[in-house]
Amino acid sequence: MRGKHVDPAQRRRFLAAASGAAALGLLPPVALRAAEAGGSDRPWIPSDVFLAGLPEWMRAFGVPGVAIAVVERGELAWHRAFGVADVERGAPVDADSVFECASLSKPVFAYLVLQLVDAGELQLDRALVDYHRPDFLADDDPRLERISVRDVLRHGSGLPDWRAHPDRDPLRTVAEPGQRVNYSGEAFFWLQRVVETVTGQSLDQLAQQRLFAPAGMRGSTYTWNAHAARHSVTGVPAPGA
Repeated sequence: MRGKHVDPAQRRRFLAAASGAAALGLLPPVALRAAEAGGSDRPWIPSDVFLAGLPEWMRAFGVPGVAIAVVERGELAWHRAFGVADVERGAPVDADSVFECASLSKPVFAYLVLQLVDAGELQLDRALVDYHRPDFLADDDPRLERISVRDVLRHGSGLPDWRAHPDRDPLRTVAEPGQRVNYSGEAFFWLQRVVETVTGQSLDQLAQQRLFAPAGMRGSTYTWNAHAARHSVTGVPAPGA
């Protein structure tokens, strides 16, 4: 997603404090089985076997820092941090570390959109142009008129992911809306503009009010802020990249 004044390279930035549970997806099946076989009455808590092997797996996959949290019935039941947040400075990952979630921001945004649908502020099958027509649309592409909110949420808008030269190339469809799955960041950015136009608030303001604050996600944000600057985890190139 992109804020109103965010650099295009950061347009899908979504930051979540200490939310590295997704790092489990990096681990081989044997590691996951070990994590599940902890033998306690709360098997969702990572086992000692899993935790003992985690540093080795981090080294194997070139992951310098990981944070894992387990939420049980809406409460933080367990959390642990491993490694460093900044390789050069050696600053450790801790409970306040902020990781970028990249396109995992999209399902969070989709939930926010559906809240607006439930409130009657948006309609799933209404065309985006009925709410907001951005100035970067091509003038000679009638298919743009038919892209609905629903099309965007299910990645069926017919729009490309991102234009190579957004400063000079207008946005055009590459497929008929609603006919096939076509992953598109452009479509979600347009829907973001729709949401901001309809509500009169920025995406981050809406997310803070409707999602993050009610969920107690004090470190989460769609924009770069002072908290993120203090606690952000610095990314590193993947091995072999």
